[in-house]
Amino acid sequence: MNLPAAPRLCLGARLTRLAACCIAAAVMWACGPVFIPVPPPDPGPPAFTIELVMDAGGVSRQVWIASGEPDPLAGNATYYLFDQDRNGGVIARAAADGSYRAPPMDGTEGDRVSIYYTDIRGNDSSLRCFLLSAKLPVADPCP
Repeated sequence: MNLPAAPRLCLGARLTRLAACCIAAAVMWACGPVFIPVPPPDPGPPAFTIELVMDAGGVSRQVWIASGEPDPLAGNATYYLFDQDRNGGVIARAAADGSYRAPPMDGTEGDRVSIYYTDIRGNDSSLRCFLLSAKLPVADPCP
């Protein structure tokens, strides 16, 4: 059976478009969903309190305790607090609700303290800086 020339061209164009659509669908299916890693949110501002402790010689000194409010996205995370002015810091484990109370650390009012956490999946939050101060309810961010 011989078709006229015009319908044959139309059929060829249709078959070409069908093949192109099938190839495009196969390529899109092969790529799968795009995964964009999202870091955990910034740690909230800590509250710093002052405590007096006695050393082995009976001399008392002032230390700082940092604590954070519950944050459901930081449950069981590991918090890192670093006093930039003293070049030292502490590590604290968050509770299941994301709250934490860090061990005592040395410091002076006005020191800059960097804080971030690593969640249970190993993702690090952004690094934030706060001024060491007994100002409540929470510390001020670094200027």
